[in-house]
Amino acid sequence: IADTPDAQVALGYCIFHGIGGHEDEAEAAEWYRKAADQGHADAQYRLGECYDNGQGVEENDAETAEWYQKAADQGHAGAQYRLALCYDIGRGVEEDRAKAVDWYRKAADQGRADAQKDLGKCYDHGRGVEQDRDKAAYWCEKAAAHGNAHDQCALGLRYQKGRFGKQNHAKAVDWFRRAADQGHGGAQYNLGLCHANGQGVEQGHDKAVDWFRKAANQGHVEAKYNLGKCYYTGEGVKQDEDEAFRWFWAAADRGHGPAAQIIVKKAASSSSSRLKFEAADPECPDTQCSFGKCLEELSNHKFASSSFRKAANQG
Repeated sequence: IADTPDAQVALGYCIFHGIGGHEDEAEAAEWYRKAADQGHADAQYRLGECYDNGQGVEENDAETAEWYQKAADQGHAGAQYRLALCYDIGRGVEEDRAKAVDWYRKAADQGRADAQKDLGKCYDHGRGVEQDRDKAAYWCEKAAAHGNAHDQCALGLRYQKGRFGKQNHAKAVDWFRRAADQGHGGAQYNLGLCHANGQGVEQGHDKAVDWFRKAANQGHVEAKYNLGKCYYTGEGVKQDEDEAFRWFWAAADRGHGPAAQIIVKKAASSSSSRLKFEAADPECPDTQCSFGKCLEELSNHKFASSSFRKAANQG
């Protein structure tokens, strides 16, 4: 396969990833080099990655940028994006954010989601290009449309907070829902807040409870706390103090201060609650520390000291 670059790249890839049982990053880099020297764009990109990450070769910023440049000049979208990053932070080349934007755009125009997202950020902050919130929104939406739930939730937050010039709660709800339907806990929590507050959607505490529960069941701390409040007040669900405190405890076990404060105040007025409080999980230092701070505020220095000690002994 001496003069067949496609085969050389394929062989390098197999050896790099151990496909077929033989894994050797240095040997893989040499096969990439053979193909790269013949002008193979993907080989140039992969060799650039090797230098970028120090895999099979010694890490070298100048070589990284050089090989990305060669592949980018041939239209390789991945190399165009990586070269943009090099110009953005001055890695292997002199920092030049205008050039970074140019290369982000080239990769973005080929549908590269990470390039679209970073190009949106450039327009958002006026980095390397004149600030333009409409273009920032356009490129961030293009990126989120690829389906990454984290990007969709982040875009929802931007619309909710007015990062593109003004708040747009309807669009925030749309992007939160796309991410929430994929099981993103943060988006589920934020969608619950939208329903609870009637922002971008008709107010409905029952729907808020549904979304808080989905997020809470995935471990989202704020969702656990808010679900506890719903049970405590009876908003959107039948009032149930035991269930409320089950969720307050679940949040407090993750170091949630307000949840711990509710538990401590309840313990101060109820002997049965106090017994449950004194049996707080000694394996969770965040919980004990939160309890200690709450007890200090209530001037219960004896129990505060005990909670701080339990937390400190686990450090």
